[in-house]
Amino acid sequence: GGGEAGGGGGGGDGDEEGGARRGIGILDIYGFESFAVSGFEQLLINLANETLQQHFNEHIIGREVRLYGEEGIATPHVEWLDSAPAVQLIGRILSATDDTWRLAQDSAADQHLLQSLHATHGPRAASPHPRYRVPRIGGGRSNFAVQHYAEEVPYQVAGFCKKNKGSLSHDLRRLLSSAASPWLRDNQSHLLGEAHARQPPGREAAA
Repeated sequence: GGGEAGGGGGGGDGDEEGGARRGIGILDIYGFESFAVSGFEQLLINLANETLQQHFNEHIIGREVRLYGEEGIATPHVEWLDSAPAVQLIGRILSATDDTWRLAQDSAADQHLLQSLHATHGPRAASPHPRYRVPRIGGGRSNFAVQHYAEEVPYQVAGFCKKNKGSLSHDLRRLLSSAASPWLRDNQSHLLGEAHARQPPGREAAA
């Protein structure tokens, strides 16, 4: 998918009744990613997909089922995989990546991160996370896995800390400096320097 939205006409070749055209709209969101080698980029993309899936389930299915119940309409029992635990887990993984980079900015940072994730969320942890997996292949020496709504995806941890650190482009810095809004100009150092204050959905400190 590529974030496209399309519409198919109904009732013949664009027939109109009462001045209103009938049609069906289709929303195509960018797809879930699972490769032979999945990394930091795939984790972020799949976080977006899990969040969208959670939103869809709640607003399209959950609310409709509750509405039918309030109106006394009998409905069959509907079950779906709740994406909230996966969103929460990825948020904690990203927070752990932040913490690891601040403490160990060296070539061993990724391995420190992986050991921390296994110890905090793995099967031997005090409170194992239901969506966290230690892959059988490789025994989790270089990767971890997340059970997503679509499938289990193993992520290679190499490069996680460096890619998470990132940096903002010079173009964005110049844009803030020349912004028409006085607030943006006055707060650009905070906006650019406090990267950890802007957290994605589900991102929180590990309990």
